[in-house]
Amino acid sequence: NMQQLRAVIQSCLVCPICHSCLEFEDGATCTGCSRRFGQTDSGQYDFRIDEPVTRNVQQVLPPQSSKTELPIGIPTGPNPISESESLSPHLSATLVSHFPEPDGDAVILDFGCGDGKHREFCENRGFEWCGFDIDSPQASVVGDGHLLPFSDDSFQFIITTAVFEHIKNPFVAAKELFRVLEPGGRLIG
Repeated sequence: NMQQLRAVIQSCLVCPICHSCLEFEDGATCTGCSRRFGQTDSGQYDFRIDEPVTRNVQQVLPPQSSKTELPIGIPTGPNPISESESLSPHLSATLVSHFPEPDGDAVILDFGCGDGKHREFCENRGFEWCGFDIDSPQASVVGDGHLLPFSDDSFQFIITTAVFEHIKNPFVAAKELFRVLEPGGRLIG
């Protein structure tokens, strides 16, 4: 496997359909629904689905009695970037200031990681980087953003930049991201 997953990342993987545990040998096999997942030519586990899957998302819209003014811009967070750090594309100093301090073996999910442009920056910040994308040789894992192959509460921190405009159903993807974000975790995008 050219792109070996570190044990901490592999331990987070589950079947994206039924969320059961996986057995790893020449790919991955679900212990619940027996679905088999292969690997890409680049060696990543491939959790892309080749048949329709139904997901329901309930939305509760609160009544709007008057127009709500939204603040313009993003306030600076508690962890400003140091002068010696260089930013990766799509990351502003303001966004980076909201990165949490990594806690122990903190794993960051780079949702829609593309060519892995945030990997070095995140690892330099002390995070174990897990890149996820629909089709990228630089991703740790490939799959569909509507069906994440990670167990509940797997990530302390999720970053996603310039991704949601490419997703067919962003509400389903957002629900999945919050499922895999641990309580009190942070999503920046």
